[in-house]
Formats: sequence, structure tokens, C-alpha cells
Amino acid sequence: MSFKTFAVGYGDNQGNGRGLYSVDVSNKNIQATLVYPCEMKPGAIIATDNRLYMSYLGNNKEPGILTFSLDEAFNLTFLNKQTIPFFITSFGRINHTNHLLGSSFYDGVDVVLETTDEIQIKSVDKHLYRPRSADIRQADTHPHHICAMRDGLHAYSVDMGIDFVSFYSIKNNELHLIKDVFIDCPLGSGPRIMRISPDNRFAYLLHEISNSVAVYALRDIGIDEVQRISTLDDNTVIANSTAGCAMTADGEYLLITNRGENTLVLFKINSATGTLTVCDRIRTGLTPRDLYINDHQIIVAAQASDCLQLFEIDTSQHRLKLLNEVAGVSAPVGFLN
Repeated sequence: MSFKTFAVGYGDNQGNGRGLYSVDVSNKNIQATLVYPCEMKPGAIIATDNRLYMSYLGNNKEPGILTFSLDEAFNLTFLNKQTIPFFITSFGRINHTNHLLGSSFYDGVDVVLETTDEIQIKSVDKHLYRPRSADIRQADTHPHHICAMRDGLHAYSVDMGIDFVSFYSIKNNELHLIKDVFIDCPLGSGPRIMRISPDNRFAYLLHEISNSVAVYALRDIGIDEVQRISTLDDNTVIANSTAGCAMTADGEYLLITNRGENTLVLFKINSATGTLTVCDRIRTGLTPRDLYINDHQIIVAAQASDCLQLFEIDTSQHRLKLLNEVAGVSAPVGFLN
């Protein structure tokens, strides 16, 4: 199996190694190369058919987006740099349009961006704060993840700061809040990322603060919680916060990363009920952040170990195996969306 992607590295305290890395997996080996070093703080990355966009926060706190051309061999060519009003920390794709979704936990907003020629913000929805726990991550709104539904007509936004998942309709490339559809999470749970099953029947909501995954049945008349399961081993007593959450394309497995316990956890999904069963838990490098899945191979960004690790799912045994890793990726935190 061979595939390519990109990863973002924060670099060291002096900014060395900060920027965009190309990642190449072939024959169970992984390589990474810094292809675009940058002085500014990199944010989220997303690709369309022939463009790659990377948000950034400049040295003077001015936010913006870098645009690259992207060919079939995943070669990048820098095109332009443009400032925008918000630092985008999560991108989402709206199918078959020249528009992207974006959210910013720095600014507490969800946006729609038009990407033809100059990038323009076409729609803005400001999250409203409500007091939750004393945790610093809930001192303000914190929209962490935005994603379009598969119908291309709806989207959802996960806000860690207010324990809330909002749903939007997308009309004329604008966000319209659906006030009677939402997920009101338990106090202080801190939802971070949500994934939807391929058949659109179930949602899997990862909670960073409470270290848990909630499973919801998506019904025509509402959203019902069917399970809440810990991401941690029963014997874990150290401080932890969950980070990455991704589903295999076949909808068979959900994988998450634990920062503190420093593990990658494999859940098997029951296709009939949507419920999760822990199958395996494997040690990672320090502070595993985001993860990237291609078929049944997984790349984990081990931020504090400055490396990317390649794992594989043994689908006959429902177990994880470390295949290889590559060092020299400075503080990796995120992958191509």
C-alpha cells in the first residue's frame, strides 16, 4: 500500500522545523520532508482538486491563508498569501462547490469561505458563550471542529468551550443555524471532534475533557444518545486529554488518541447498534495529537516526540501493530483534511 498526505509541524521554541511536511507511505515505511518552512504559526490544512490551503497566524497576530497549487503527484507550488479576519483552526469541505467551511476557536466563529481567485468570507456565525466548568478550555467559546454532512446541505460545529454541537443548513453558501437540532453535552465534558458513520445513522462525539466517546443515533425526529464509553484504560490515573478521532472508510473501526496515557485506541463498531467495543490499546510517542487513516493504516502525530508513527489494523484479530516511524518532524499536530 502506498499513499501520500501532508502534516503540520509547530516547530521548536525558536521556530525551527515549523511548517508543512509532505508524508509518503510505501511498503509499510514512512518518510516525511519539510516542504514549506514558515515563520508564522501554521493552522489547519485542507485540499481541493488542485489546491491546498493552510491557515496561519502571523507574528503580529494577523491571521491569513496560504494557497498552493497541488498536482496529481502531490507536488506543491506556493501561489499566494492573503490575510483574513479570523485564524481558521478547522476546515471543512462543501462538496461540488468552490467554498470551504472554517471554524476558529481563537475567534469563536464558524465561516464559509469562497476560494475563487481571492478568498472571501461569505458567511459568519458567532458562537454564544455560556459558563460551564472552571477548566481553562471552557473560559470562552471554543469551536474546535466543523464538518459538512454528506448531503452537502447541512453541517455541524463542535464547541468544546460550551459543551455544545450546533447544526446548520447550508443555503446559497451561507450558514443558517437550525435551532431545534443540537447536542447539549454533559457539563464540563468538553466535546472536541465528531465523526459520522458512512450510512449516516450514527455520530461519534469525542470529549477532550472527560476522556470519553458518546455515540448518538441520528433519527428523522431527533438525536438519541445510545452509549458513552471511556477512552482510558481502567488503571490509568495520570492526567489525560483526548485529541485525535477518526473512522475507517468502511465504518468498521473508530480510533482515538490519548495525550497523557500516550496511546492509540481501537474501537470496533457494531454496525447494527452503533455501539463501540474496545479492541486494542497501543503505546504511542509522547503527546499523540491528530491521526490520519488510509484504508487500515494509521499515522499518528506524536507531538512531544517529534515523530510520525505508522500503525496498521489486523482486521482478523482486531489488533494494532506499529509498522514504522519517522523522526525529525518538529512538533507535528495535524494532517491534511
